[in-house]
Amino acid sequence: RYAGTLALALLVAAPLVLAWPLAVYLRDPAMFALLQDGQSMTRFFGFAAGSPPVEPFYYLKNLPWFAWPALPLALWTLWLRSRGYKGGLAQPGIILPAMMSIVLLVVLSAAAEPRATPALPLLLPLSLLAAAEVCTLKRGTSGALCWFGILSSAPPAALLGPRGREPL
Repeated sequence: RYAGTLALALLVAAPLVLAWPLAVYLRDPAMFALLQDGQSMTRFFGFAAGSPPVEPFYYLKNLPWFAWPALPLALWTLWLRSRGYKGGLAQPGIILPAMMSIVLLVVLSAAAEPRATPALPLLLPLSLLAAAEVCTLKRGTSGALCWFGILSSAPPAALLGPRGREPL
């Protein structure tokens, strides 16, 4: 049954995975070559000619501002669960996002060209960890986070206007 499920998943995923590269190749083969070059693993890990040196602590150094406010809330969840709250750390809803965060951070730290875009998948497991215990925050802390969200989202929204193109 596992093999059948895997075959069905590959059958469904193949058109979705191949649609974008095929569309780029049909539109412009030279652009497809650039796409392949930009996404190659040898370039990602710095093995290609002319690659910059690997900066292993780039993502760890920039994680606090990049993952704000998910990172402090995720750390709150880990701290709370390490003290035995709600079954401790040995719950799948904690272990899986924590391990995914660690694995992504290790892989990203091996990148030769550190950029913010490859770090976006790191936000998903951190957000899952953050959401696990957000209800346990004290009232003042949750109010401060709420106001931070309102004050950091409202000005850009007001500047973009009702349609997202015109200022008010």
